[in-house]
Amino acid sequence: MNIRPLAPILLAAALPGALVAGDPVANSKYAPFTLVAYNQNVEESRKLAAYYAEKRGIPLANLVALDCPAGEVISREDFEAKVQAPLQELFDTNGWWDREEDAAGTLRPTRNKIKFIALMYGMPLKISRRPPQPTGATDPETGEPVLEQATHQNHDGASLDSELMLLGVDLDNLAGPTNNPYFRGAEAFARPEVLLTARIDGPDYATARRLVDDALAAEASGLWGTAAIDIADLAASMGPGYKIGDTWMENCATFYHKAGIPVVVDRSPARFPPGYPLGGDVILYFGWYSGSAEGPFADPGFKFKPGAIACHLHSYSASTLRTKTSWTAALLSRGACAALGNVYEPFLTMSTHFDIFNARLLAGFTLAEAAWMATPATSWMTIVVGDPLYQPFRRDARYGKQPDADFKAYKVAARRWGGAPAELIPNLRRAAESLDSAMLIEAGGLYLLGEKKYDEAMAEFAAAKAAFEAPADKLRQDLHRGRALLAKGDRVAAIQQLRAAAAEFKSTPGEKAAVALANQLDPPPPPPPPGQ
Repeated sequence: MNIRPLAPILLAAALPGALVAGDPVANSKYAPFTLVAYNQNVEESRKLAAYYAEKRGIPLANLVALDCPAGEVISREDFEAKVQAPLQELFDTNGWWDREEDAAGTLRPTRNKIKFIALMYGMPLKISRRPPQPTGATDPETGEPVLEQATHQNHDGASLDSELMLLGVDLDNLAGPTNNPYFRGAEAFARPEVLLTARIDGPDYATARRLVDDALAAEASGLWGTAAIDIADLAASMGPGYKIGDTWMENCATFYHKAGIPVVVDRSPARFPPGYPLGGDVILYFGWYSGSAEGPFADPGFKFKPGAIACHLHSYSASTLRTKTSWTAALLSRGACAALGNVYEPFLTMSTHFDIFNARLLAGFTLAEAAWMATPATSWMTIVVGDPLYQPFRRDARYGKQPDADFKAYKVAARRWGGAPAELIPNLRRAAESLDSAMLIEAGGLYLLGEKKYDEAMAEFAAAKAAFEAPADKLRQDLHRGRALLAKGDRVAAIQQLRAAAAEFKSTPGEKAAVALANQLDPPPPPPPPGQ
């Protein structure tokens, strides 16, 4: 067994590359290739465009004002006249692209200077779909015309962002999705016909502006913290067609585990319950499937760590960004720096594949690249909210010892001794003592839980509980222990653990979470009928 003073060794370990932390325009190499589109009829849209361009070093010539309606919805006719046509003319006039007909006679770019389009707060969110058309048949009972049934083949509604991705491709039919040439790609900018869109947006102007600041700050310091995955087990309740979503979530948890990011995984059918003490270091959240924000994410007191990326998969998660109860807007209002969403029903297989998205993020791609590499369709329903140039996990970055020394130590330790718990855990204990970090003990427990070493994991959680001071952190260790017991197959002990935690932390915000988790395993009897 190799037990050495871990903290000094790991914190001195050179991370890849030589970026000087604190560079205010870390992605300046992308600035000449980024177009900033804003709504000239919304003053805050213009202000944000100027602010973003200044912060990223984007040439003023790359800012374009569009004459759009001020609301979130734009008609297909207005989109074509006020967004699509002016942008195509701009690209032609500035010589930003060369277009040629392909073998099928479709005009498409063969060269494209512009790689990213950043859409500012105030730009329309979605293109309204045309009303259902008559089929030519008549209802024999009412005599009314029979209208077509909505399918993905005849749905010409879309997110404005997704529609702009193939701006230079002359598509004959925009009703329904178009295959995304960037899907499953692993090479940057390999498809000149694809424009990578993202919007700097949110419930209000202040939130949208914060996305810019948080992205730059996270790039300068690195994004360090914990992950939370909410696996809804929908295949069990709604059928095997939903298995793919659970698989995406499981893959994300595996990626974090291997990358040295501590991850909490909830595999119960319900979401993380209200009051769940996730802590203030959550940098990654992925879950599904409820219509509006719930659990800790509906609590105004919960905040993600600056720079966090948070996504909840639902058909209408981004039907609006102005109402904070919708998932995408709620996650942004809780401090997330980036999020994904759907403006209309996308159908599951054409939603962003969260596992591919995370794989590309962890490999160092920008937010917009990672998102569209993971999304099968364009001219469809997805939006990416956040700075398109945001690179939270740059491969060429070098960061100093502080801050987040414990998360940095854990990442290097997990990579060095992953697969060898007999070496990893004692070294993490020594690092925890050296850095005075209970989190490192908890991270060791989460690692063991991921390795299905349940008894060893529970021992680490008990030690972490003793080391933490805040009641919420102590309670979280008890909830981890309950999950370990359940995963081990001891349902009765898991219920007892959760009930005991609820009693110990009675009258704290986390009590509700412990009770909710226990009730999921052991539902209380229904209340008697009124009058009895």
